[in-house]
Amino acid sequence: MTRKYAGCFLAGLLVGSLLALGEQTEPKPNIVLILADDLGFSDLGCYGGEIRTPNLDSLAANGLRFTQAYSCARCWPSRASILSGYYPNQICRDLLPLPGSKRTDRPEWAELLPRYLETAGYRSCFSGKWHIDGSPLEEGFEHTYLLDDHDRYFSPKVHEENGHHLPPVERGSGFYVTTAIADHAIGHLKEHAERSPDRPFFEYVAFTAPHFPLHALPEDIARYKGKYDDGWDEVRAERYERIKKLGIVQGGLSPRDPELRCPPGSLSAEKLREMIGPQEINRAVAWDDLTDEQKKFQAQKMEVHAAMVDRMDQEIGRIIQQLKEMGCYENTLILFASDNGASSEQLIRGDGHDSSAPVGSASSYLGLGPGWASVANTPFRLYKMWTHEGGVSSPLIAHWPNGISDKGTLRRFPCHFVDIVPTFLQLAGSSSAPSAEAPSFLGQSLVPVFATDREKRSGNIWWYHQGNRALRSGDWKLVAEAGRPWELYNLGADRSETDNLIRLYPERAAAMQAEWEKTMKQFGQDAGIKPPGEIVAVDGVYVFEGTQYARLTDILPITPENSMVWKMEVNISRESAPGSILMGNRRTAEEATSFMKITPERGIQIYDKGRQLMRLPFVFPREEWVSVELIKTGLDFTLYVNGDKAGSARCLDSVSEAFPCYLGGDPFVGEYAQCSIRCVRVGFGMD
Repeated sequence: MTRKYAGCFLAGLLVGSLLALGEQTEPKPNIVLILADDLGFSDLGCYGGEIRTPNLDSLAANGLRFTQAYSCARCWPSRASILSGYYPNQICRDLLPLPGSKRTDRPEWAELLPRYLETAGYRSCFSGKWHIDGSPLEEGFEHTYLLDDHDRYFSPKVHEENGHHLPPVERGSGFYVTTAIADHAIGHLKEHAERSPDRPFFEYVAFTAPHFPLHALPEDIARYKGKYDDGWDEVRAERYERIKKLGIVQGGLSPRDPELRCPPGSLSAEKLREMIGPQEINRAVAWDDLTDEQKKFQAQKMEVHAAMVDRMDQEIGRIIQQLKEMGCYENTLILFASDNGASSEQLIRGDGHDSSAPVGSASSYLGLGPGWASVANTPFRLYKMWTHEGGVSSPLIAHWPNGISDKGTLRRFPCHFVDIVPTFLQLAGSSSAPSAEAPSFLGQSLVPVFATDREKRSGNIWWYHQGNRALRSGDWKLVAEAGRPWELYNLGADRSETDNLIRLYPERAAAMQAEWEKTMKQFGQDAGIKPPGEIVAVDGVYVFEGTQYARLTDILPITPENSMVWKMEVNISRESAPGSILMGNRRTAEEATSFMKITPERGIQIYDKGRQLMRLPFVFPREEWVSVELIKTGLDFTLYVNGDKAGSARCLDSVSEAFPCYLGGDPFVGEYAQCSIRCVRVGFGMD
């Protein structure tokens, strides 16, 4: 991606800070940004965990730990925010609950951090997981190691160095991804010391650990043998006690949540048993309710997770040692964070899972699961992808001997990944900022917080991902799961979100909801979202040109008790994309996945919360009028085309909610058909 770059002066506090920095004679600090992947809030020793992380603990002991640092709930939105300085929804890197919203390339004005830093004389290098549009080289990184295979720690097939594809790694070669990422980062540092020792540098190190699959080196796993045999309830309680003693979180321990929550792509309990065995489970049930076989297997999984975190810390230690050998350790800001909370996802990709292989080996493919993810996110609720504290709270360590004099202390200032770019620009003394057509940064530099803690933040923190949404204003947080009502918490007293106060403070909740919606609409404007056109029938005929839709009445829930009929005559253009002819049950792009859609190529499909309940295949002819009638009796569906029976199928289950019905396309994901539709009837009953 090539962008037109424009520089201008930052406004307000940042301008004053930059001018002050410009007067200093001290050399500009180097910056090393280290990102973990799916690391839980309490996995590190310095945040209350039992996992060995001496190198990160040392950085914390001689630097700062932020207790209220926030991510964007998932890997790719967080990475976009970290490098751009914007909320991902502003720059098309995550969706908004608006018709026409798409996840696509960033707008031209949304530059990434290296472009800003290069005007201040910095060289930038990158090693690890990218997960942003464009490529690191195109975005201003001079040297890169890009890993684009996130299913194999021992034998990645897709990776490249400086834009050149590297050969697939063979199993048994001794390769391990976490070590390789550190190797390349260290190589970048060595090259910089030899070639440009007088210039400041920015090194971005994006580990994939401890993201699934659970793959670890045998010697690292051995360190944790038997460590987790007491189970997740006991380990979680022990972590919470350490967190309290460290003073990291105010409030109680959230209860373990045994409710089934399936992130997109997760396997059902039946599939897990089929592909892994009866020892795998998909709920955070009480440890004592597990069988002995399940306890042994689940404990082994956590041993591997701990080993992955341990190895990452070891590799960070090697990077630190390299900085010391270069003589630049004292004037290097090291910032460490995790892209989101620990994940409850359970899926199998890559080379599949061999149930006879040792847990953690290359032939296995396992996820941490909700039980241990609850431990990793202690003391918070929920997981990666959710906007409750367990999904968005990140450890954040800042270490800079020459610039941070307050050693080993906590910072309670609520901060977000949008603050990282303004922070780095202030430290760099960069006078570059977004181009004139770009919105201003909403983040705040953390440089003043490095010196003195601040309790309050000016402005709000906003989230939206996969239908999960939240707004933090001061100590108050309004939050909701996809398809569920808003909840309200006072995080100053209840960081773990256990006491929902929305009934006590309805006016506060309403005001915060209005602010959330106002921000959402503004982000839609920033992202350049152009809503599709809603049309009406002319002389009884809807004509859809591939960018329009028509909204009909709401569809009742699909249950055994009700009957429905859909009738229409359809003429599908030969050039039509495979968009929906009819779409029901779509509230937003991510919430309440469609319960029924009719498409020209795939016929009728029914889903509920991502699970396919029915498919009735049929390919519609093109360039001719076709009479379509779909009749529902109970949970049985029959399709008639031109009066002839074309197929039938039974829906596996009920669908709980009623939602609007659309003709001509799905306005929330931008999939439209080119067709004409007439004689439409959506009926509830068999009259």
